[in-house]
Amino acid sequence: EAIRRTQLPHSALAPHFLPAMMAAVERALEGEGSAQEVWFELAADNRFFRMKCIPLTFENGARAAGVIFEDITEMKNYQRQLEADVRERTDELLRAAELLRESQRALATLMGNLPGMAYRCRNEPDWPLEFVSEGCLDLTGYEPGELVGSTTLSFAGLIHPDDRQDIWDRTQEAIRERRKFQYIYRIRCRDGSVKWVWEQGLGIFSANGDLVAIEGFITDVTDRKNAEEIVRKANKQAALLTGITRHDIINQINTLNAEIAIRVMDSPAGREEEFIRKVRAFA
Repeated sequence: EAIRRTQLPHSALAPHFLPAMMAAVERALEGEGSAQEVWFELAADNRFFRMKCIPLTFENGARAAGVIFEDITEMKNYQRQLEADVRERTDELLRAAELLRESQRALATLMGNLPGMAYRCRNEPDWPLEFVSEGCLDLTGYEPGELVGSTTLSFAGLIHPDDRQDIWDRTQEAIRERRKFQYIYRIRCRDGSVKWVWEQGLGIFSANGDLVAIEGFITDVTDRKNAEEIVRKANKQAALLTGITRHDIINQINTLNAEIAIRVMDSPAGREEEFIRKVRAFA
């Protein structure tokens, strides 16, 4: 009622109209239609309206503008809520991404300081690597990029030929039983040297129970193996020396006993016999 029979520039709606909206009405009076979105605040209640301006021409040639207001408050409130939800979700994703970057940085630092290399590979005879840590260089002499995704160089090719089949067979057994595996075997490095390595790994399965990869860790145990070999050889030599020494002593004692027996039979009783008995008793 407050709007009825009043000129738009002087109506209660005028304070809500931007100059561009008034221009749309003026264009409608000139015969050009348009649609504008207007936000009204009526009765202390935020309301949204879509304004359509329709050019009108009467039989006498007079022009007018028909203005239609469509209440779109519910749609705008939904849009606002959706935008707020998107902003909140975006903030959550950004925080999660930052946490992920921090976790990856911490993991990279940890792996970089491990005395060995972590890996992820497919369960194929060549053990195609999908990931390998920086420790790969110190362990094998190869950069990670030379082994990951390579079609000419595989980790299986680094394993000593005498150990290769055994490693494959034992890994397949561990995968079938869904347990961890541990091995000590030899690899041939880039410079041609041979190292003993210790490996622990396990199969990674999908929710459907399908094997998707193998993950594990490999470290150099050459010094330990060399020390064990030195100890083994030393023990063997000590056992051999002990056996030889004992055998020699027994032979010497038997020879001495034989000589003593002969002397006892050939010598007269007396001081020599007493001395010989003492020597024999000592032997």
